[in-house]
Amino acid sequence: MAEALARIDAALAQYARMGITLVQDGGAGPSEIALLSEAARRGRLSLDVVAYRLVLPVGSPIPEDLAPGPYAGRFRVGGVKVILDGAPQGKTAFLSRPYHVPPPGAAADYRGYPATAAEDLRRTMVQVMSRGIPLLAHANGDAAEDMLLDAVRAARQETGAHSPVVMIHAQTIREDQIAQLAGLGVTPSFFVGHTFFWGDWHREQTLGFPRSENISPLRWSLDHAVPFTLHNDSPIVPPDIVRTLWSAATRRTRTGDILG
Repeated sequence: MAEALARIDAALAQYARMGITLVQDGGAGPSEIALLSEAARRGRLSLDVVAYRLVLPVGSPIPEDLAPGPYAGRFRVGGVKVILDGAPQGKTAFLSRPYHVPPPGAAADYRGYPATAAEDLRRTMVQVMSRGIPLLAHANGDAAEDMLLDAVRAARQETGAHSPVVMIHAQTIREDQIAQLAGLGVTPSFFVGHTFFWGDWHREQTLGFPRSENISPLRWSLDHAVPFTLHNDSPIVPPDIVRTLWSAATRRTRTGDILG
């Protein structure tokens, strides 16, 4: 326990050095939530921390004791998290059209794959809507994003409820999908650092031209009056808010190219 608490101290200190005062654990299991609760009880949290309980497998019952609420000792549970697909840089995001260059051994029409079945996602969505639980949904590929929009639409119709849903990453979302978000009450949170860290790879390997030009399409969100947020997805990239804003504004890749 002492070692685990020390690691939390070190992590929060790193976030504080970057000017961040609220930290999100966007996919916590029962053990992580228990550890953070104990750290809060001992007064060890130097920053506010909100955790989202990972639903594994998607479609399984959400614990009855999951109760998003106010902070206690600078910690709270914010809701649940589901994962719909993988990552475009690893060519595991679920796309509607094939990858520009498929992985070794894959067919020419390879377009990634979903991490869950559509019916399981709908079942989870109905649970969270019925109970008013906020949900974060990891969806990188536009085919996964279609799954999410379909599930939200079906659950809202079935339950009549409108608990918050956030589309995490939204890397390859299409403009026709952006246009649907406001009506469904879904907020995209863009992992816009991709334009710098993997922009060249997306242009040459994963999406090609012109799809890579439209990765993390903040402009489309503004055009359609869809509020959005940005995130770092640490430790995939460092928790650097300034670089995130720079990536959003300049869209420069590591080689100096500009995507879109």
